[in-house]
Amino acid sequence: MMHPMRKLEELENEMEDGHGYTSTSRWMIPYADFLTILLGFFIILYASVVKENQQLAQAETKAQQQAVMENPVKKSETEVEKQIESLQNLENDINQKLQIDGHQVKVSADPRGVVISFQEKIFFAPGQATLSPQAERTLDKLASVLKQTSHPIRVEGHTDNTPIQTTYFPSNWELSTARATKIVRSLVERHSFPPQRLSAAGYGEFYPVADNSTIEGKQKNRRVDIVLLNPQPSADQAGRSESGSPISPKE
Repeated sequence: MMHPMRKLEELENEMEDGHGYTSTSRWMIPYADFLTILLGFFIILYASVVKENQQLAQAETKAQQQAVMENPVKKSETEVEKQIESLQNLENDINQKLQIDGHQVKVSADPRGVVISFQEKIFFAPGQATLSPQAERTLDKLASVLKQTSHPIRVEGHTDNTPIQTTYFPSNWELSTARATKIVRSLVERHSFPPQRLSAAGYGEFYPVADNSTIEGKQKNRRVDIVLLNPQPSADQAGRSESGSPISPKE
């Protein structure tokens, strides 16, 4: 027969507490709280890791974009410096190669680049746009120098202010343009220059370098300029100054 006191203890153990739990399951309450806290901790930890990874990824992307933007600029600046230096070295090479009377040809540098200025009589007869034999020989020498560079080349034709009106050349515009085009064609067809590297321009009598009231001035104005253009053309290097006129070699 069970002892009365022992029976009473068993009954008390089986009684529910005030929260509806039996005394034998009370340990589950703190355990569940612990799991909840632990789960919250891991959620916070995961969120912080994800956020940090996102920030790192954004920083890396920004750094890569900045590098892509900066590197071409640095490369471009370095390339420009090399090209400008090569242009400066060309002046002596051209003078030595051509060996022409200095009064008939002038090599100079201006904002456009290196300008090789030839008087008309080296290349053309008066009022004509047919290259002379001397012109072909001169271009043969010049082409060997120009091929050492990759600079764009613009050929510019100029005349004096003496009016011209023939079947082929109604004005000095047509004459100066035809002369520039003839030289461009010679460089392409005779010397195999890439056409994309060349351009022609005719300015007529409108951009003189000397006084047209004298014979000597007219001779200087009747010229052909072969211009090795500077890299990164500006408005000036495109052949126009702020006033709208091409920049010509100064006397």
